Amino acid sequence: WDEEDEDEFDYFVRCVEPRLRLHYDILEDRVPSGMVAEYRSLLYQCEELYKTFTNLRNSIAVSDSESESDNVSMVEVIKMYEQMEKLKRKLTLIENPLLRYVFGYQKHAGLQPTSAKGLRPKGGKVIHVVSMSMTVSLLQSLTRDRLYPESCNQELEIQFHSDALTAVNSCFEGDIVIVCPGHYTVTGHFSITDSIELEGYGLPDDIVIEKQGKGDNFVDCASANVKISNMKFVQHDAVEGIISIQQGTTTLD
Repeated sequence: WDEEDEDEFDYFVRCVEPRLRLHYDILEDRVPSGMVAEYRSLLYQCEELYKTFTNLRNSIAVSDSESESDNVSMVEVIKMYEQMEKLKRKLTLIENPLLRYVFGYQKHAGLQPTSAKGLRPKGGKVIHVVSMSMTVSLLQSLTRDRLYPESCNQELEIQFHSDALTAVNSCFEGDIVIVCPGHYTVTGHFSITDSIELEGYGLPDDIVIEKQGKGDNFVDCASANVKISNMKFVQHDAVEGIISIQQGTTTLD
């Protein structure tokens, strides 16, 4: 159903090359699964419609009569052609790398921000401490440097986690996540919709959060005020960057 070009090279650049790139991006898990499913569905619809369109068009071409049924068939051909053009435009949005990035990833990669939790129902602020293992010396220094100063003027609850993603997902407005030294592996992605602080305790090179496998997005910020400091994020074969700011202000230190 592609429009023919006199120059084969122009046709390759316009039609073949984008599809090849998409094919290999899919093989290497660089395209969101939802987008892959939509593309295959659109491709199937377009193929089936093109077969019907071609058969009906050929039947009209071999007919010499000008009967009412032929006129009806012509109307159907026009309708099918318009439907095919719509499907082709949708396919182009996915096949073209730039259009795919601009129009497709926010829809399929989970980038639409979820609703914020707001303040904790019972009130108060929680400090979430993330550590793969907690030693006495680490707890003492953490209490001296961070936990005690934060709790001087108010009673704070402290929750301990072994996974950074779980800690962030447990946050409400105003919470603080303190990540202790370690190499943490994350299988999902961070979706930060409340104003929180995410900070590393120690040297940045000693606090590493790595996304496991190839993925679409890693850290999505969509709240009024997010602060991320003193840690390192690692993502392999990132499609659109490690940190994506959907709205609000995100401060990186």
